[in-house]
This record gives sequence, structure tokens and C-alpha cells, in this order.
Amino acid sequence: MFNYIHAEFYKLFRRKYTWIMLILLLLGELFLVSNLAYAAGSNPMRNFTFAMEAVRIMLPVGLFATLFSADIVFAGQYKNSTMKNEVSFGLSRTRTYLGKLLSQILLSLLALFAAMAFYSILCWLLLPHSGGVLPGLQILAGMLLSALPIWIGTQAIICAFLFSLNSGTAAQFATLGLLYVPSIVIQVVTMITGLSPLTKVLLKINPWLLDVSLTDFSYGLHSDSMRLWIIGGFWLLAATATGLYLFRKKEIK
Repeated sequence: MFNYIHAEFYKLFRRKYTWIMLILLLLGELFLVSNLAYAAGSNPMRNFTFAMEAVRIMLPVGLFATLFSADIVFAGQYKNSTMKNEVSFGLSRTRTYLGKLLSQILLSLLALFAAMAFYSILCWLLLPHSGGVLPGLQILAGMLLSALPIWIGTQAIICAFLFSLNSGTAAQFATLGLLYVPSIVIQVVTMITGLSPLTKVLLKINPWLLDVSLTDFSYGLHSDSMRLWIIGGFWLLAATATGLYLFRKKEIK
């Protein structure tokens, strides 16, 4: 498995796609922090700690970021017929599947570390430290650790769709559908049915949805990080088991 992941990263670090996405991410952060620094000139509350706390409302963006990291790793293997080559070469499907999933997660973690390090350094350089630096970093670390399992669960979902569907675009749309359509349907149905037994059932399901969990956390509606780890772990296991089963049964052309 280590050799497989090492081979994946050898390819990843040599793909322009990887570096272009990272540069765009860092440029976006530069733009954001520059605006915060401009606002700090007239509002002393726009300090380092405020910038760290502001990351909370950007946490749901991590769900979309998983689509890019998965696409970078999977690299259209059905479209380019490279998946057939891997399987024909004798690599086990389990090793291929888990190797890709772990590569996705590791790439995301590296990108997250680079992005947050760059963001923190920019904020330290351009913003006042009236609220202290260490408290702000502690806030940032706590938020990222809480959101991490939700992002990993989403990685498992997009990985399952990429291995199960022949089209990468279809896999991305399927992932977005699974992430956001159930919560929208539940909202609409509960508005229509009122306080019915169906509403009670749906309201018990709703907190287990990844987008709902992360959005609620980003708006401070709950702060139980253990709950997020349980939800993320559930989706990681469920998506991985389903995706691996379908990939083992799939005929690769």
C-alpha cells in the first residue's frame, strides 16, 4: 500500500493541475486577507483572532474542495483506460481502491496544511494582534479538527462514485446530489407535512447529513466535535464499503 501511495504522489507532484489549483487557492487567500487588512484600518476588531474565527464560515467550502482533490488523484482513469491497465497488471482492486482513497485524503491534508499555514502567516503579517496570536491559532486548530471528519467522509463519497461510474463529471454531480439534495428534500417535505410522524423521522435523519452537520457547525449551532467525528466516520465506512463492493463487481472496459 505504501508503494502504491508513493507512486500516486510521484504522479501528483508532476501534474500541472495540482499546482495550478494550489496557486489559485493561495491567491484567493491573499485577496481575502488583503480585504481584512484594509478593513482593519478603520475597524480595530478586524484583528488576527477575528481572521481565525472567520474561517468557520468558510468550512463548507471544504466540501467542494474534495471534488478537486479527488479529480486530481483519479485523473479520469476510466476515460483514459488506465484503470484497466492497473487491474490487468495484477494489482488487487481493494489495494487500488484504498490506495486512491488514502491518496485523496493525504493530498487534501497537505493542501489544507499549506493553505492554513499561508493564511495564518498572512494574517500575522498584515493584521493587528490585539486579541493575541495563540488564542486565534487554538480557535483555528479546533475548528479544523472538528470539520476534518466531515471532509474525509465526503472524500469517501466522491471516491465511491468515481470508481462506480465511468464519467468523472457524473461522479461529481452524483456527489453534489447526495450531499445537498436530501437536506433540501427534507426541508420541503417537513414544511408540507407539518408535525406528522414522517416529519419526526426526517428530523432525526437530517443531523446525520454531511452538509447539514458542517453548515450547522460553521454557524455555531453546535460545537460537539465528537458528534462530527461519529457522523464523518459513519459516511466514511458506508461509502467505502459500498464503493469497494461495486468496484469489485464492475466490468472494466
